[in-house]
Amino acid sequence: MATELTQTILPSPAYTLAGIKMLRDQFAREMVGMALRPYQVELSDRIIESVFAKAGDEIVALWARQMGKTEALALTGLFLFIFYPRITGQGFKIGVFGPKYEQAQNLVERMRLRLSKSWLDRGECWTDTGMRFSWVWTDLPGQPVSEWHGISGSKDAHIEGPSFDLLYLDESQDIEESQMKTAIFPMGAAKMATRVLIGTYKPQVVNFYFYQRTMEHGRHLSKKPWTVGAEFSDEYRRYVLQEKDRYGEESEEFRTQYSLNLVEHKAFFISRPDLLALRVDELPTDLEDSNFVGIDIAKFPDSTVAECYRGKFMSKGCLVDALELQGVNYEDQVLLLKDFCECNRAKVVVVDSTGVGDPVVDMLKRALRCRVEGLKLTLLSKDSIFKNLQGEMLNRRLFYHVRPDRKREVARFEDQFLALLREFRGAYMDCHHPETRDAHDDYCFAAALAVEAARLQTGFIYDFLDTV
Repeated sequence: MATELTQTILPSPAYTLAGIKMLRDQFAREMVGMALRPYQVELSDRIIESVFAKAGDEIVALWARQMGKTEALALTGLFLFIFYPRITGQGFKIGVFGPKYEQAQNLVERMRLRLSKSWLDRGECWTDTGMRFSWVWTDLPGQPVSEWHGISGSKDAHIEGPSFDLLYLDESQDIEESQMKTAIFPMGAAKMATRVLIGTYKPQVVNFYFYQRTMEHGRHLSKKPWTVGAEFSDEYRRYVLQEKDRYGEESEEFRTQYSLNLVEHKAFFISRPDLLALRVDELPTDLEDSNFVGIDIAKFPDSTVAECYRGKFMSKGCLVDALELQGVNYEDQVLLLKDFCECNRAKVVVVDSTGVGDPVVDMLKRALRCRVEGLKLTLLSKDSIFKNLQGEMLNRRLFYHVRPDRKREVARFEDQFLALLREFRGAYMDCHHPETRDAHDDYCFAAALAVEAARLQTGFIYDFLDTV
């Protein structure tokens, strides 16, 4: 029966992309017994287009709770699992990852159980070890094999798997960012895999990469608040309205789970598009030839970071050089920082300070001929330097040079700024790294201090900055 059924809708070798989408719709109706809603079709189409084009797109699905994203993704994956080998003559491998094993398992188990039993009798092999599951299937002997693997994406999991054609990351907001970047994403490299990040906002941010991606615009972001689903289901509409009455429309719970709004009092310092717009491969030719250095001092395991700013505050500037020191004692740090400042011909250096008598500030004042100021980082001073920095960046007056010999430093600079949080405490903006493993903000503070050094050159000094 399975073979007869597939023969009726088996595409020709020259099948068009539009025809493949029609085949998907027929598969959903006749073999799974469901019809996708328009917003589900939109997401499914993007995945299919990317997979068949081998485009390697990253698609972000930010949907309100209980709007059918799991079924849309599972159906799309199942369709590709069965028909991609028939259309292309090649096997197809899907990797599903979730913060917990059960979440990865649920996505494929739901659709597998909806298939006709006659489909599953031929060439199916299902294994479940309690840590990962694998579903290997072929329609006919000698045909290409499809594989569907579900793997825990938790930070303690040891992730190993084959090269995948399609990656699903369910509940992406709860998967550790480092695990996502270093363990999961590379499994799509060999096959130019499409990857789909699926999730919903939560009051407590865990994965800053996912959150930054949701702020971007374009066809690879599928953002669907509850009002979209309410157009197609009166029961869903009435349920969400009850939730709004229970929690309040402005509550964190309702805004993050249904309205898809980040909480305003605790959000990101800068968005990914705004930051990447400041990248320059070549130094601007119209910069004023004045250099300023900001230094964020730290002890192991944190890093001491120095950033060099060239230009004029409130006019145009560029971060042109960076130095990161880790596991080096203060005396040796001062020698290396002295060389960095002298090589960059710094006019003013601003260093974060513990107060009067700070040994590093005193040693740098003795070692350097330029002006050296210590800045005690209080709530007031942090509010000032980061508001100045944000103003320079958002008004496109501050850029950063992507030097070929500073690729590591640039990558760390970008990673830290994209995760940097701004949280208002009364009228003051407090910027800090997230409370997650391996989170740092050394480059952010060094950049803010470098801009502050450039501002000091203008001669206008805030009384509350508490320089020492």
